[in-house]
Amino acid sequence: MYCPHCFKTIPPEQETCPKCGQSLDPPNVPSISYSKIRALTDQRNAKPPFLPYLIGVSIFGILIFFWFKRQNQPEPVPVSKTKNLSEEIVSVGVVLPNPSSPEMTKDEMTEILNQHKEKKFSHYNDGIRYLQQSLYTEAVNQFEKSLAFDPFFSEAKTKLAFSYSALKNYRKALDLYLELHRDNPQAKGLSHNIAACYNNLGIQKINQGDRVGAIGDLKNSIKYDPANFHGYFALGYIYFLLEEYLTALPYLKEAHSLDNTHVEVHNLLGLIYYKQGNLERAINHWQKSANLDPQREDISWRLQKAQKEFSVEKKFVGKTSSQRFVINYEGGESIDISAQILRTLENAHRDIGILLTYHPQEPVQVILYTDKQFTEITNSYDWVGGLYDGKIRLPVKGKIEDKKLEQILYHEYSHVLVYLLSKGHCPVWLNEGLALNLEKGLKQHHLRLMKEAFLNNRYLPLSKMPDNFINIEDEAKVALLYSQSYFLVKYIIERSNFLVLKNLLIHLGNNLSFAEALKKTLYLTIPDFENAFLNQLIKQIS
Repeated sequence: MYCPHCFKTIPPEQETCPKCGQSLDPPNVPSISYSKIRALTDQRNAKPPFLPYLIGVSIFGILIFFWFKRQNQPEPVPVSKTKNLSEEIVSVGVVLPNPSSPEMTKDEMTEILNQHKEKKFSHYNDGIRYLQQSLYTEAVNQFEKSLAFDPFFSEAKTKLAFSYSALKNYRKALDLYLELHRDNPQAKGLSHNIAACYNNLGIQKINQGDRVGAIGDLKNSIKYDPANFHGYFALGYIYFLLEEYLTALPYLKEAHSLDNTHVEVHNLLGLIYYKQGNLERAINHWQKSANLDPQREDISWRLQKAQKEFSVEKKFVGKTSSQRFVINYEGGESIDISAQILRTLENAHRDIGILLTYHPQEPVQVILYTDKQFTEITNSYDWVGGLYDGKIRLPVKGKIEDKKLEQILYHEYSHVLVYLLSKGHCPVWLNEGLALNLEKGLKQHHLRLMKEAFLNNRYLPLSKMPDNFINIEDEAKVALLYSQSYFLVKYIIERSNFLVLKNLLIHLGNNLSFAEALKKTLYLTIPDFENAFLNQLIKQIS
């Protein structure tokens, strides 16, 4: 049997439990099984289930929340207590519809539609009359009113686009033409008008100096009209200005195929072939251009120059080249020196390119002449040791001392970069001064010449500096001009750096005057610049 208090097993006939001391009343209680006792114990100690309790609490909380929310809601305001809205709306010219009025009849609807149609055509016809009088702003106003009555009125939309185009608002005109093209891609003349708008937008950007921005518009122009001569020509012109001659050439060739009587297409093709060293093709195009417009003195001058060069260079059979330079020469002794020149030019390309952070896009043409050939081609005096006029031209005879050759080539390569950065608009003193500062070799003789110039009152102000040095026969005067140019540019470099000088050249290439470019880069007027330069120079001389 078991103790009913502590469940200890006890022998029969016991009256008290030996473990807990409790009375076993009545004695000899029949025993119950352990499993039953354990089940009773578990039932007594069992905890209530948690999930039903949680669900019940949640439901109760939700009910309380909605009860409070309903209690806090404001009471709806009856319609009779609000302001008289009809009075407010009528005061600004709008009348509320009468809810009790009957539905509109078919005849009434037809009458309203006819009124809209009448007004649509009335404004459209007024716009046509304004167009005929070239009153484009008034025409735009009427066509827009017409479209307000019928946004799908394609005729009004077409005339509105034309009016915007006449006002040179090509962006709005283009948007309208593109919308019409989406609705009817096969409509006659739409592609041409879209191309014309893109073309005119590109031309506007070119005139504003945004050449790169114009490229996308011009490419869209030839996309919508593959026979658009003006688009191909403008693209060729832009890439020519960007010195990307290989990219410009296909566009100009396509323009030439569309119109082979255009003077400027022949002129640009001649310039590209000339820069690539193909004199024969350059002469061919310039000859055609000169025949089409005999009054173009610039083309006649280029043609004569190329013909003179070709008469000498057609005998040249030697050629040494790299990715950056192409050297042409007659042959014989020039073979050895051409390799030496190429190595030196490659060094100049590296050293000067680092200082100015600029490198030419296309290979630089270099021509080696005998002294006689050089004088004949350039019409220069004996003191000229080299020349750059779109090509580096060098008189060579026998072996040249390495230092002397390095000085000449660094000088001439500097002219290449100055010409490309300034688009040929650099004053000669700035051009020569920068080349002198970038060339190799000693420069102490410049200070001696400037001292002599001040003592003899031979210093020239900037306003009296000549436009060209090469045509001056007096070597002493030329030497002084070079020295003065050297110190002027040296002062700019010392006052700022080579990158500021590069920006000055770029401004000149964007058709700014030297005074404007100086103001933008050094923040000086020409008199202030010259006075500051003279004060610095006097300190150096004394």
